[in-house]
Amino acid sequence: MGDENIWSFGYGSNMDVHAVETKKQVKILDHTAAILKGWRLAFNLSGIPFVEPAFANIIQSGLTDEVHGVAFCISKESVANMDKVEIGYDKAKITLEAYDGRTLHGFVYVNKPSASTSDEMNPSKRYIGVLIKGAQQAGLKPSYIDKLRTIKTYIPSSETLQTRSSLPKPEDLPPITVEELAKYKGTDSNFPSRVAVFGYVFQPKVVYFQSHRGRERTSRFLMQYHGLPLDDNDDGGRPPYPLVDKLTQEEKEYVFCWLDHYLSSSKTPLGYLSEFREQQKSGVSSWTLPQK
Repeated sequence: MGDENIWSFGYGSNMDVHAVETKKQVKILDHTAAILKGWRLAFNLSGIPFVEPAFANIIQSGLTDEVHGVAFCISKESVANMDKVEIGYDKAKITLEAYDGRTLHGFVYVNKPSASTSDEMNPSKRYIGVLIKGAQQAGLKPSYIDKLRTIKTYIPSSETLQTRSSLPKPEDLPPITVEELAKYKGTDSNFPSRVAVFGYVFQPKVVYFQSHRGRERTSRFLMQYHGLPLDDNDDGGRPPYPLVDKLTQEEKEYVFCWLDHYLSSSKTPLGYLSEFREQQKSGVSSWTLPQK
């Protein structure tokens, strides 16, 4: 590649060529699976409590450690575009060993020290699944993929499970309609942010995402679990809703983790969404996951 082009290293969830090109507004001129030696994966970037506790970072470590990923060759103009997207990260100069035998010199984005924790945490099972899928699609070595499979993932504590099991029955809570819930988006002090998960309506102290406010989120969390694009499939938090008893155990657990998240700062639900309850009672729903 010419002197005007630069190699960038993608690891974790940043190994998808199409996603890098579309989301980061870059043109990839060449790409190859590659190894970064003397570094290791570290789950020391705090995420969303109870749901996505930690995300992947890489840190310099022993000479025997290595991180496998994808090296992307991009122009200096594309680097400038990426820098705007990755403004919260530092850049480290690195040397890569490509799977095809080339030695590549470039850079990698790493978390700023202020954004990382001193202790590592267990990431979610969903997130590790994303890393494994990305590694498989990138053609990384099976031995490295097997290593990813051994990473310990987040498991709710006994206290969290006890709190979850103590939820009131839907019929014992005041009914709240979709229209009533929609008023509570936090834009008016008289209508603080509320969020519904599995029909339970919470008024948490903090809602990180504007898109969660004033709506039922179960369908969207299931889409997130399956890696489906949320921007292309917005149901507005309205029916039809999925039937909870038809979901897999893994799907239910992921949504329950979001419920745990909002329950932790709400302490108790304010009510239950009428339309969600009626959907569950009927046992009939036209809801399906969107096609990829």
